[in-house]
Amino acid sequence: MKLKLRSIVIFFLLFFSLSLSALSTPDLLSRKYDRLTIHYSSKHRRFVPEVAEVMKKVVRDLNADLGFSIRPEFEVIIAPSRAEFERYLSSGQSEWALAFAVPPRYDPSGKKLKNGVVVLDPSSLDLFNNSLVGTVKHEVCHIFIGELEGRSNIRIPRWFNEGLAQWISKILVYPDETDLKVAAFNKTLIPLEELVDGFPESALRAKLAYLESISLVSYLAEKYGAGSIRMIVIRLKEGVEFQTAVEQTTSVPLAELEKNWQDQFQPGVVNIISIFIRYLNIFVGLAILSVIVFFIVRARSRRRLAEMKEEDAWMESLDRDEWGEPEEK
Repeated sequence: MKLKLRSIVIFFLLFFSLSLSALSTPDLLSRKYDRLTIHYSSKHRRFVPEVAEVMKKVVRDLNADLGFSIRPEFEVIIAPSRAEFERYLSSGQSEWALAFAVPPRYDPSGKKLKNGVVVLDPSSLDLFNNSLVGTVKHEVCHIFIGELEGRSNIRIPRWFNEGLAQWISKILVYPDETDLKVAAFNKTLIPLEELVDGFPESALRAKLAYLESISLVSYLAEKYGAGSIRMIVIRLKEGVEFQTAVEQTTSVPLAELEKNWQDQFQPGVVNIISIFIRYLNIFVGLAILSVIVFFIVRARSRRRLAEMKEEDAWMESLDRDEWGEPEEK
C-alpha cells in the first residue's frame, strides 16, 4: 500500500480517558476474531483481515516483550470517516491523531465492565504496513496497561503508562528532548506526583509531560537494564503496588529515582551547549529576519526617493515647457 506523506509529517499518538459509552457502533458491521472484534463500514471491508493480522501480531509481541502472558479481549473501530473519527476523539488535538486508545473498564472486584477500544482514522488504513505496526503497538500497549490495572486492582501512574507505550513501540510523541533540557535548566520540570492521574491541559506543559515520561522510562532501561521494565510489569501483574514494584526492581525508592533522573540534567557542558544552540538558533533567526526587513525597507525608501526625484524633474520641465520663464517687471 502507498505510504502517504501525511504519516511522515503527522505521526502523533494520543491516549484519552474517553468514556467508552461515547464509542457507539450501531451503524457499523462487525467481525469477530477470537478475542478481537473489529467494527467497520462496508467501504472499509477489504482492510479488516489485514487489521486483524496486525492486531494479533502486536498482542503477541507485547506479551513477549513485557511478560504479560495474557490475551486481552478488545475491540477495534475503523471510523467511517475522518469527521466521525474526530467525533469519537472529542478533543482539541484531534487534527493530529491517526489512532487512539480507550482502556477497558473494571469494577473494584476485578469484574470487567467494558472492553478496551482502539479507534483508527480511516485515512491511516492506506498506511497499514510494517511502518505503522509501531503506531498500533503504542495504542494496544495502553489497552494492556488498562487490563493490568483492572485485573490486579492497582493504580499505574499516567507517566509510566505513556512512557512505556512510547518506549516499547519506539514511536515517540515528541522525539526532540531540547524542551526537557531547557525545563530542567530552568527548574520547571513537572513533579511525577502531578503526572499520576493525567497530564496538564496546557499544550506546552502536556508536551513536557510526554517528554518526561519517555525520558524516565528510558532512564530506567539504561540504568538498570531493559529487563527492569519487564520486571516492573511482572510485579504489577502480581498485584504489587507501583512504587513498591519500582523499588523492588531497582533497590531505589521512587522519589530518589526521580531525583537521580533529574540530576543527569544538571548544568553541564553538553546541556548548556544544547540549550545555547536552541536559543542561538532563535536569535540567529531573528537577526536574519531583521536584516531582511532592513534591506526591504531600505530598498523601498530608495525606490520612493527615486520616484520623488523623477516627479520633481517632471514638474520642473512642465513649468519650463508650458509657462516659459517668468517676465521681469
